[in-house]
This record gives sequence, structure tokens and C-alpha cells, in this order.
Amino acid sequence: GVRLVGSEMCIRDRSISKTIMEFRQKLNLKQKELATKINVQPQVIQQFENGKAKPDINILKKLERVLKCKLTGKGFTK
Repeated sequence: GVRLVGSEMCIRDRSISKTIMEFRQKLNLKQKELATKINVQPQVIQQFENGKAKPDINILKKLERVLKCKLTGKGFTK
């Protein structure tokens, strides 16, 4: 599921949200297209990108596969 995060998490989470947006744009994917590929609603991608929601580990793994980038591990929040 999607968990909203408190303000103390926002700064650390920003790297994930920025990375999602950056790699989505590199692949010329619209938020809606990315959402379809990982089976979530388009507004969920929007929330991830603006830091209002945090992807869980399953979604992170799907995003890594689709975006061909690293979103888990050292330097990122769990």
C-alpha cells in the first residue's frame, strides 16, 4: 500500500521522488504510462513524485525494473 510520510521523512524521501521523476522523463513516459506499467493509479505516481506518498518495497522493485534505475539500498529510505 501507499503510506503517507511525516515531514521529518520528506527530506530523505525527496531523493526517491526526484529519481522516479527523472528516470520517467528520461524514458519519455507520462505518469499515466508508468502507472499502467506497474499497476497503480496515475495519481499514485504523482504523489510519489511530489513526495506526498512513499512507494512500498514491492512498488519500488517494479519501478526499478521499469525505469531501469536503483531506488532501494544505501542512501534511500526503506
